[in-house]
Amino acid sequence: MIAKAIWGERRNTQDEYMDFTADFKAPKGEKIFLKISSDDKFAAYCNGTLCAFGFCQNFPEDKEALVFDITPYCEKENSLKITAWHEGLDTQTAFNLDAYLAFTVECGKKILLTSDESVRCSRNLNYRSGYCKRITPQLGYSFYYDNTVFCDAGRATPATVYETVSFRERELANLKLGARRQTTVTEREDGWLIDLGVETVGFLDMDISCDEECELTISYGEHLSDGEVPRLLDGRDFSVEFRAGVGRNLYMNPYRRLAGRYLFVNAKNIRINALGIRPVEFPILANKVKFENKTLQKIYDTSVYTLKCCMHEHYEDCPWREQALYALDSRNQMLAGYFAFRGHKYQRENLLLLAKSQTESGLLNICAPSGIVLPIPFFSLIYPMQVAEYIRHTEDDTILSEVGGTIRKILAFFRGAIDDTGLIPTLPPPAWNFYEWSTGSDGTVNGQRSYAPETYDLILNLAYLRAVSYADALFGETTDTEEMKRKIGETFYDEARGLYRLSTGGEPTYTVLGNAMAILAGLGDSALAERILSDPTLVPVTLSMNTFFYDALLSVGSYEDFILSDILKKYTPMLEAGATTFWETEKGAEDFGGAGSLCHGWSAMPVYYLHLLKDAKKKRGETL
Repeated sequence: MIAKAIWGERRNTQDEYMDFTADFKAPKGEKIFLKISSDDKFAAYCNGTLCAFGFCQNFPEDKEALVFDITPYCEKENSLKITAWHEGLDTQTAFNLDAYLAFTVECGKKILLTSDESVRCSRNLNYRSGYCKRITPQLGYSFYYDNTVFCDAGRATPATVYETVSFRERELANLKLGARRQTTVTEREDGWLIDLGVETVGFLDMDISCDEECELTISYGEHLSDGEVPRLLDGRDFSVEFRAGVGRNLYMNPYRRLAGRYLFVNAKNIRINALGIRPVEFPILANKVKFENKTLQKIYDTSVYTLKCCMHEHYEDCPWREQALYALDSRNQMLAGYFAFRGHKYQRENLLLLAKSQTESGLLNICAPSGIVLPIPFFSLIYPMQVAEYIRHTEDDTILSEVGGTIRKILAFFRGAIDDTGLIPTLPPPAWNFYEWSTGSDGTVNGQRSYAPETYDLILNLAYLRAVSYADALFGETTDTEEMKRKIGETFYDEARGLYRLSTGGEPTYTVLGNAMAILAGLGDSALAERILSDPTLVPVTLSMNTFFYDALLSVGSYEDFILSDILKKYTPMLEAGATTFWETEKGAEDFGGAGSLCHGWSAMPVYYLHLLKDAKKKRGETL
C-alpha cells in the first residue's frame, strides 16, 4: 500500500486519540477493501459499525498495513470514521514513532478513498488524551473514557499530510472479535465483582445504567487476593477508568486488550446489564486430540487454550501483564503449535518479525517490535533453533533466504565475544544475562538486573554450541567446537560431584537446566542424567525450561514414564487450584511480588511432549 500519512497539527504528543472522518461511494456487488496503517492502534467504523481494528507491528523503517474486507458494511453512500490511538512512548510492544494514520479504500484497482487533505480530523474528546496512566512498563498506557461528552463533528479540520509512505501489507489473518460470554456478577458493599469464568483476553465491554453521572474505576486481574482483584502491584496499575452518564451507557474499547478472569467496579449506584471482556482471538483451527487419561486430557486442553490466549498480532508471553513477543517464549509456543494447530503461517511471520529486531551488534532485541533496547543474549541463541525447528516441522526451507543473514550475524557476534579463555563471558549492559526465573539464573541481584565482569556462565556457552550445531545443519557447514567443549569442561565441571556448576562467579550453584543443556551439547550422557534425577540439591528447572530437561533425558535413554509423571506432578496442582490457563511459574500469582502471570505461553509445552509420549506408547501397543 502506498498512502499519505496524516494526523493533526502536532505528531509528537502522548496518549492521544484522534478521529478521522470521510465519505465514499461504493459500487454495488463489488468487493471493498480497507487497507490501513497507524503508528499504534486503530478502530474503523463504516456507517457506524465497527469494521476493522488492530495494532500495526511497525519498525521505524518497515511500516505495516492491515487489509480488511469491509464489503458487508458498505452501502452506495458510506461514511468512514477511524479513531487512532497514539501512545507516544517506547514499550516492549511498540516504538515511539511520529503519530500517523494512512489508509485507502479500494475496489479492485480503483481507489475510492485515501488519506489526504480531504479527510477531516479532530481530537476525540471522550478519551482523555494526555492522561498517560501506565499499566506496566512493558505494556504502556491505560485509558479514561468520558461517556458524558458529545463529540461535535463540526470541530473537525482538514488533516495535515506529512509524507507519502510505502507500507508492507500484513499477510496474517486479522484478529476476530468474539461474542459476549456469560459472567457471574456479585454485588458487594464497595462495588461489583465480575467473574468471567475462565481466563479471557479481549476488549472491555459494558452495558450499564445510571441515575446520575458517576466515575468508575474498573480493575482487572487473573486471580483474587483475599477476595479482592489486585490492582496496584509494585508500581503497576491494572485498571481503566470510565465516566458514566445518566441513563444507559453502552461502551466497548477496541484499542487496549485486557486479560484476566476477574473484574471489579468500584461503584454502587449503577445497574449492570452486561459487563465483561469480549474475547479477541487470532483465527486458527485446533487439532482434535484425545487421551484416555482424563487428567492428561485436561492438561492438554488447558495448554492449547493457554496458547490461544497468547496469540494475537504476534505471540505474547502473557496477555495480562506484557503482551510481548520474545524469542524464547515464542520458541516454546511454536513447537507446541505445530501439533496443536493446523497451518504454520503464523510461526513463519513471527520468525520474520523477530529477525527485524536485530540490533547493530547482532543480538536480537528483547522483544519485537520494541522501543526498549534490552537484549537477552541467551534468547538470541535460541533463534537458530526456532528456524531449524520451523523447517523440520513444515519443510518450508524458503524462510532461510529471509532470515539466514540474521542467524549468521547472531553467531558472528558471539564468535567475536569469545575471549582469550576460549569462552564467552557474561555480557555488559544493555544486555541482560537471563536464563530462567530461578536462583543464579535470572541475571538479577535483589530483584535488580546485575552484571558481574570477568565471569562466565555455563548456559550461555552451551547455548552457543547448540546454536552453532543448528546453524551448521541449516547451512550445510561444519564448525569445529571441540576446543570450546574442552574449555567448558575444564571451567565448569566439578569432578567431585560429577556435575557442571552454573557460573564462575560466587558460590558454586548447580542447576537442572545447566546440566541438562550440557547433555544436549554433547558434554554428558545417561550417567549425568541419572545424577540430575537423583541429586535433590540441584536448583529445579522452571516451567519455561522443562523442554531442555525433557529433551536431554530423551536424548540419552528411555525416560518417557518419568516425563509423563513429571508433567502430571507439575501441572495437576495448577488444575486443582482452578487454573484455566497455565502459569508463568509453579508459584503462580504469588511470584514476582504478586504479579506472577497465570497465563503464560511458554508453559504450554505439555502439548508437544504429550504428542511425543502418545506416539511412543502407540508403537508399543499402549495408550495414553
